[in-house]
Formats: sequence, C-alpha cells, structure tokens
Amino acid sequence: MNIGVLYIASGQQYIDEAISSASNLNTYDISSTLITPADEEFDARDELPFDNVIRKDGFRNDLGDKVKYISESPYEKTVFIDSDTAIVGDISPLFELLNRVDIAVARSPVDVVEFDDIPDSFPELNTGVVAYGNSKEVRNLFEKWEEIYNIYLKSGFPDDKDRNPKKRLLNQPSFRKALYESDISYSILPREYNFRGPGASASNKVKIIHHRRLISNSEFLNEINEVEVLRCIWRDKLYRRGHKDVVFGNNSLLVRSIYHLNQILPIEDWLQATGQFERAKYYYKKYVDRSDRSI
Repeated sequence: MNIGVLYIASGQQYIDEAISSASNLNTYDISSTLITPADEEFDARDELPFDNVIRKDGFRNDLGDKVKYISESPYEKTVFIDSDTAIVGDISPLFELLNRVDIAVARSPVDVVEFDDIPDSFPELNTGVVAYGNSKEVRNLFEKWEEIYNIYLKSGFPDDKDRNPKKRLLNQPSFRKALYESDISYSILPREYNFRGPGASASNKVKIIHHRRLISNSEFLNEINEVEVLRCIWRDKLYRRGHKDVVFGNNSLLVRSIYHLNQILPIEDWLQATGQFERAKYYYKKYVDRSDRSI
C-alpha cells in the first residue's frame, strides 16, 4: 500500500470516533488502517470503514499508544489522525507534501513543558495530525520519540515540580524534544489541516477539524466551509467575516478584537439592528484606539 490514513484507538468511545472520522475518507478515495488491541471487540452493529485492521498486544490505553505504534503504518506515506477528528476536505495535498519533507505537523496552541535546552522559538507541535514517510530518518525519529517519552514517563518533566502523573503521559513535549535533536526535514502544517477550536482561525477551507465538541455539531460541520471567508472559533461558535449569520457572544474581548480586525465593518447594518455595533465601538475606543473618533 502506497498512501493512507492511520488511526490508533482502543475502547469503544475512541473506536467509534475513529469510525466516524474514517467514514468520510471514501469520498476522497483514500485508504485507512486502524491499529487496535488484539482483544478489542467491535460492536456488531459497526460497519468498519477501514481497509485494514491491525491488532497489537501491549496497548496501555493511554497517550503512549500513539508513540508506540505510529511507526507500524503499512503505508509508504502516512497521515496519522487522532480519533476526535472530522475530515471535511480533501487531505491528499498532505501526501504530496511528503515528496519534499520527511514529516509535517501543525503548531500546538500552547507549549505545555519548558525545556532549558530548547529555545522558546522552537514550538511544541500537535501530534493529532502527523504526515510522514517511511524513511530511515522518520523511523529513527519515532524511536527517539518513544525513548524520550518513556524517560519522562518515569521521571516526570524538568519543569514538573509536583511530579504530576497525568502530565507525564503527555506525548507532545517528548516529540518536540526528539524533533529538535534530529536532522530530519520537516514542515509546519497550516491550521486548515488541524483546526483545533476554540480560538482557531483559518483563511482557507478547513480540511481536518480536531476538537471533540465541534465534531459532534453537525450544523457546524456543514457550515465551516460554506463560504470563502475567514473562519474563527470562539466558545464553539463559528464567526465568519461578511456573513449575515454571525453570532456574537457576551465577551467584550471578542467584540473589540473582531472590531479591531475590521471584521465588523462588512456587517455594520446588521450589528446596528441588533444593538451590537455601539457596544463594539465602545470597546474599540476604550481598549484599542482612543484617538480614533471617526467611528
């Protein structure tokens, strides 16, 4: 098999999520494989969308399973995707990207762990979507990732003074360290390929939504790529520039931020009709530009 999507999941909730995520891949004629525990039992009602199911012993049923089994892909070019995702666009450009780089990952919203030997200019990456080839360099990276992960699983991270057992399970800090210490060629994926919500934004059509609450909202899934405008998420609501169905929450920071970004102006009449425009002007003048009296 040449290219395909890989899921790693155990337990009925995560299996169901992976089934839902993979079901849309047939639209784009992309193969998929599920790696799951040897003793995992599927619901008899499930119609599995996967072309291949690989059963493995040794699952821990935690975030370390991804680290352990991501190298077991049967494909030459793989896109690993977490189960809490929805495929809402063609992801084939990810495989094309692998003609130029060994691995590609999106930026994580936050850096969870601080390392003394890694500058803050080298960010933590989100391992919920990982595109990679089947090269020696990639295999070495994954081996290093697992090695570092197991070290911190036992000892805790350097900045974890409380030795939080849950924090030790996080796999992204160890991936960051492994990638920083490697010579592998990599690329940072745009947000459209790992749309995380709340606070996420995308200029182009979204390809992969990675957020458990958002993927359960069918109205949101239907609307996210409806128009060719900036999309942003705040408290699980979709805001789109120039769209009459924009809904504003009660958060003043959101109102003044959207005004400052000039996203309010295209719908000024609608805002005035709903009483939001004066509120937006107030916060803009108060917090952003007190000298601007033209609005």
